[in-house]
Amino acid sequence: MTAAETPMSEDSVDYETASESTDLHDLGESDSPSPSPPPSAAAYVPPHRRNAERKHLPTPANNGPRQTERGTFQPRRRLSESELPKPNATYLTVADQSSDTLSMPPLIVVLVFNTTLIQRRPGDGEERKDPLTRPYLSTFLCAASAQASRDPVKRPYLSTFLSYLFSASEDSDQGLNSARRNLKTVVSTGTRAHNVLSILKSIDVTTRARTTRFGEPYQVNAAEGDLLDLVLSREDMDLGADYHNNVDTVKNLGKVWSKFGIDEESGAERTVLMSDDAVDASAQPYSLLPIKTFEPTAQSGNSNDDELLAMIAQIDALCHETNVASFIRNGGLGQVAGSKSGQGGTSSASTSAGSPADVHARLVEQGKKICETLGIPVRATYDANWRKAIGREFGKDESSLVYRVRLGYSDHLQWRDNDDPDDHLSD
Repeated sequence: MTAAETPMSEDSVDYETASESTDLHDLGESDSPSPSPPPSAAAYVPPHRRNAERKHLPTPANNGPRQTERGTFQPRRRLSESELPKPNATYLTVADQSSDTLSMPPLIVVLVFNTTLIQRRPGDGEERKDPLTRPYLSTFLCAASAQASRDPVKRPYLSTFLSYLFSASEDSDQGLNSARRNLKTVVSTGTRAHNVLSILKSIDVTTRARTTRFGEPYQVNAAEGDLLDLVLSREDMDLGADYHNNVDTVKNLGKVWSKFGIDEESGAERTVLMSDDAVDASAQPYSLLPIKTFEPTAQSGNSNDDELLAMIAQIDALCHETNVASFIRNGGLGQVAGSKSGQGGTSSASTSAGSPADVHARLVEQGKKICETLGIPVRATYDANWRKAIGREFGKDESSLVYRVRLGYSDHLQWRDNDDPDDHLSD
């Protein structure tokens, strides 16, 4: 057998033969536009042997162009070590500094009910006077007081404001996790606990089936539908003999901090009291977030009242402050609306950035944008389904329960003439 007739073994396949017949994708295709002829039987390599044969082939150089049907492919040129960018001095200085993990405690928002969120005495806003004491007057006033607590006049945008405060918690699957804002919400009021409960039911902050014992402080219970973190009622005010008298009830934030188990310094840094009366904040004046008094009238109904939207903007700004008392004392509330004036908020604005009305309008717009970002409906009228909208709706068993109060009118009949009902007592 001649050399030309000698069959080639698989191990004797040279590089040129393999490159022409078996591995066009790795080694490049022919420059000829015409198709290559089929490989000869002697040069054929079975598919299961091709990978084994490939390791015997020399590695092609990667420093030149490779010809393909699509044109010339230029391999990526690797930068030399001297061409790599170097971090600048500013970056290295920052990277050399220590890092602190910020975990601010929640902002404690203390609310005063009457004349801020609701009004239990609809009318022209003036104090009612009863010069004559008619028979059964106290019984009548008790019944009227209970009705006023069950169905108070609600401030415009109240359900929007409550939705902002109580937006879905972190364990909710409603998609509003970011809306929770790191907040604890507290009510501090001079109203008695059983009437506080009626008010909370009327604005859907607790369930309709919730009960409390007459004369005992209100105990928050999340299992019973309470959204608040704490309620301080008249029973918690340590009024002594003035419990039945119409006296100013200072909202001492020290009681709130004591209930939460935090010290005075930490409490002052992260607590704000929203009230229309500076007397409420006498003990902690730089924790006051002032709001205009809510005075609904039968004629107008105060449909243009948008104070609660401005409160959302200011509370949202306070969430990001490490020292709320210092922020307020140094005019921070004015800066929220782009003002450099001193302390004021919406009720006392004297600003170089515009009139008080201009400052208030900017705060309202900020509040609307915050709600829109969080997916919270902005409605002036009260929405009884606001809890459902933010994923905090009542349980199935609670939704069908009849509105009921443990204390009927027969309990109120035991009141003496000098035991005035709550709507004659200062909030």
